[in-house]
Amino acid sequence: MDKKKIRELEKALRYRFRRKYLLVQALTHKSSIEGGPRANSVGGPARRSFSVGGPARRSFSVGGPARRSFSVGGDNERLEFLGDAILDLAISDYLYRSYPEYREGELTKFRSHLVNAFRLLKKAREISLEKYIIWGEEGDREERRDSSLSDAYESIIGAIYLDRGIKAASKFIYLHFSKEIKSIEQGEYEKDYKSFLQEFSLKRFKEIPVYELISAEGEEHRKRFEVKVSIEGKIYGQGSGLTIKRAQQIAARAALKHFGESPEEKFVSQVIHKKKVSGV
Repeated sequence: MDKKKIRELEKALRYRFRRKYLLVQALTHKSSIEGGPRANSVGGPARRSFSVGGPARRSFSVGGPARRSFSVGGDNERLEFLGDAILDLAISDYLYRSYPEYREGELTKFRSHLVNAFRLLKKAREISLEKYIIWGEEGDREERRDSSLSDAYESIIGAIYLDRGIKAASKFIYLHFSKEIKSIEQGEYEKDYKSFLQEFSLKRFKEIPVYELISAEGEEHRKRFEVKVSIEGKIYGQGSGLTIKRAQQIAARAALKHFGESPEEKFVSQVIHKKKVSGV
């Protein structure tokens, strides 16, 4: 990866790395190094150098007498593991401090709205993360890309933590999740049926729901919109509202009910269970 792409991604992230190799590792999919040497733990008198860039290469040396507790080189799986924990901690800490009147169950619902596979994928796409990931041959398989993007986003959080510590990582998370945090504060978390349906659809069908406008009737300032939602070409719900967004939410809620999912309870509990079991 050349220096220009690194600067470009740092601008999108709104974060500048001190140790560029951590960002490179966060972007390295395991398929790009399978069959090669694994990551080396840094420490002892031997120094390790890592190069980033095109024709003009820059080297980053780590090591020396002082031992370092993290690994450099290799793929991003370890960083993803770390980033997942940091993300959960930062969001949990924010919710705990911001809502002292809520009990554990309600806080868990809030967190599941903020941290889930769909949300991470959305964040990764917002910064066009796919074009920066270092893929191998196996990584080019389309069905694996979404989960790999989510993993890479969490890996970046882990890399920021190693680069500058928990304050920097938390600041990054609050900056990137400010819109979602605001939606909770406005009481909108239970209304996000589209996000719930998209997560459900990706899990079951590996497809994103498609919303289509059926009709728009009434006076210009008082139109009522009718929307349908389909998955794999089959219609699963319809909804109407005074805005297209509202109609889409109602259509998504109808689709969730078609599948026997309770948007506010059953689906959320499944997301939480998936998070605990798989670490997604």
